[in-house]
Amino acid sequence: MGNGFRSFADLVLVLLLGAVAAWAIATDVGFGPLRVLFGIAMVLFLPGYVLAATLYPGRAATERDADRARALDGLERAVLSVLLSVCVVPLLAFAADVTGLGVSREPVLGLVVAWIGVFAVAATVARLRLPADRQFRVEGGGSLAAVDGFLRKQSASLRSTSPFAPQNDAELLLNALVAAGVLLLVASVGFTAVADPGNESFTELYLLSENEDGELVAEGFETEYAGDESVPVTVAVENHEGERVEYAGVVTLQRLSPNGTTVETEDEIGRFEATVPDGETERIEPESTPSMTGENLRLQVLLYDGEVPDEPSADDAYRTVHLDVTVEG
Repeated sequence: MGNGFRSFADLVLVLLLGAVAAWAIATDVGFGPLRVLFGIAMVLFLPGYVLAATLYPGRAATERDADRARALDGLERAVLSVLLSVCVVPLLAFAADVTGLGVSREPVLGLVVAWIGVFAVAATVARLRLPADRQFRVEGGGSLAAVDGFLRKQSASLRSTSPFAPQNDAELLLNALVAAGVLLLVASVGFTAVADPGNESFTELYLLSENEDGELVAEGFETEYAGDESVPVTVAVENHEGERVEYAGVVTLQRLSPNGTTVETEDEIGRFEATVPDGETERIEPESTPSMTGENLRLQVLLYDGEVPDEPSADDAYRTVHLDVTVEG
């Protein structure tokens, strides 16, 4: 392989890896453990690597070449890439939020891919501005030497060209702590990515109301109702249990004490059932005509995973939601 290509082989590999990783993450293709590794690379390595390549386009110097510009060897680049990625990715997520794109997978992934592409080009330009013999290139068999240079005290002449070469015990300890922190960070992200999602199964229960545009939203609820009409509230059940679930629900109307701390009377005014596949949301409009009138009333929805008990209450319900209302007589 020619030296010209070797000077840019790492950037080409970064672009290819970024493209494959973005495709695997965006399309939910079942790569299994590989998809986890792709995600770690996109979050903890690639964004920082192209930035480090732009800031340090030259090869790491040796004691014989002390007049060279400051540069990084392979291990130092890897450590700095992780540290920079930890800073860059949250900033990109923040940018997605403030620009209205939203902090979700697609916009954040798009910004990360754009960042990698832009700085890969910038790194290429920065290297082209250096003589060929000073451009950074991946050298085979240099990994052990790089580790040795990062975790062993070096002479002052090498320190002048390599910003992370330790010269005393304190700097050596700092480098060791940085290396351990990077390994711990990568391991924790990997563990989080492969952890059993079954422990995170849950169901969301919430109320929806129709706004002026006819859309169902979780705000702006009407709280005053007529006593002879069914309450126009939609119950939403969102299933994240990992399997299809048969739900049953009870709608009750409670009369509260004047200070709102005690339930004085409670009537069941409606029931509903819903079978919801995993990952989907069912919207139900239960028939629930108020049985009481006046103020200090609370409309309560009790949701059960399975059958409703003989005496349903908030204590034994799987999920509950309520809305304070006034019913006119």
